[in-house]
Amino acid sequence: MAADSYQEGWRPIFLPLTWWLPPTWRFEISVAPLEQGESDSNDTRYALSFGYCLSMGMMRKSVMISNVKEGSMQRGFSDWKQNLMQFGGWGIRYRHGMWNYNASNGDWFEFEEVGTGRRYRFACKHADDFENFIRKKFPNLLNR
Repeated sequence: MAADSYQEGWRPIFLPLTWWLPPTWRFEISVAPLEQGESDSNDTRYALSFGYCLSMGMMRKSVMISNVKEGSMQRGFSDWKQNLMQFGGWGIRYRHGMWNYNASNGDWFEFEEVGTGRRYRFACKHADDFENFIRKKFPNLLNR
């Protein structure tokens, strides 16, 4: 992983139930520059992407970092019962005015998109690493 980008990927907890649907076999999160530029984050356009099988472009969401509302990104934790009661389970769900990319129990991040007001939440296995990267590269996004 380069210092100017973040990547993580892992297999979702429900993989045994979706063995017949290969795009759901891997959940990924990426924050990476779209074009080459100076090392300063203000000169390079970054995208936050999360979802299933990012390389295929299926079942994922990509948002320009500049379109993430300042101070709207927050971290939380949900156990199996909260995931079941709040969103009806795992996978990609739309409930309570929010798109939830929920591949596992545990840590998640949530943010609001500028302009549309849409809210997104995604599961994150390496939440400390992701939070540290965002805090270092884009400190105005975190709600803390």
